[in-house]
Amino acid sequence: MPVRCSKKFGLCDGNKRSHRRRSFHIAELDRGHTENSNLGAGRLEASGCRGSVQLQACTKTRGIATMFRAQSFILAAVATVLFAVSASAATVNVSVSGLTDIWLAGQPNAIVLNNGFGAPDVTLTNSPVQVTGISVVPSNTLTFSATGTTNFSGCASPSPDGGGACGSLFGLANAEGPFFGISSFRGPVNALVGVFVNDNVPGGTAPAGFDFNQAGATSQATLSPQLNQVFFIGDGLTGTNSGATQQFVIPAGATRLFLASSDGAGASFNNSGSFSVNVTDSGAPPAPPATTPLPSTGLLLLFGLAAATLSSKVSSLFRKSA
Repeated sequence: MPVRCSKKFGLCDGNKRSHRRRSFHIAELDRGHTENSNLGAGRLEASGCRGSVQLQACTKTRGIATMFRAQSFILAAVATVLFAVSASAATVNVSVSGLTDIWLAGQPNAIVLNNGFGAPDVTLTNSPVQVTGISVVPSNTLTFSATGTTNFSGCASPSPDGGGACGSLFGLANAEGPFFGISSFRGPVNALVGVFVNDNVPGGTAPAGFDFNQAGATSQATLSPQLNQVFFIGDGLTGTNSGATQQFVIPAGATRLFLASSDGAGASFNNSGSFSVNVTDSGAPPAPPATTPLPSTGLLLLFGLAAATLSSKVSSLFRKSA
């Protein structure tokens, strides 16, 4: 029998069986591709997209939605960090009367401190002011901004730094205190002072006291008092009504902060005047200026870049779909 060849495939009868197997394989591949395409289309049709035009539009819409979700996650993360940064710098305002006696810090009601001034100081009338509304976290730093004046025995000092014409009650040889486990204090009279304590009623052996009558002692950039150790705050600046903001590091074990106007222990009962004090929790101690980042500025820049990128990509997708 003569050999007949297929004009379509250029195959002779001897190869027809092989050709049929190849044709069957090609058909199976085509059917598989079609089924996969139909499956993808079916998924889109199940969500309401039918027809090639609508399928194309749905695909682009889903791409935009995915991008929106990614961008939204980034923006939400940035917003969370920004909130955390802003929340870490809480500020509260307290009024501190001239009647306050720092050595009564943390004492219960009806405790009497009589030190020979003709009348005693008594809790709660002469108790120092406990600062609430901020978290007292060891190693964090606090800053203060104070205004006003207090008056003892008819002498008013010009600022929360105290002193002035009223001078200092506590000479270098004679510190005032300690009492009730709170340290002694040497420094200007009518000054804003503070003390950190824990949750227990102060008592026992007091730490050594600071001497703020020494030159430069009241103008330190950073001060790290101990627990139960009275420290000078004044107006919160390195100079009187001038200079840089001072940093006060919270000591280990501290849970509470008390503020008062300086006077002799047990001698505040006849004082007058008051301070208005803003107390700010500045968070962890600052790094050296050369390496200190600007977190709020940097994060706001990141927020702006993310928003700009989102706007650009959305505009590009809609131009392509038009």
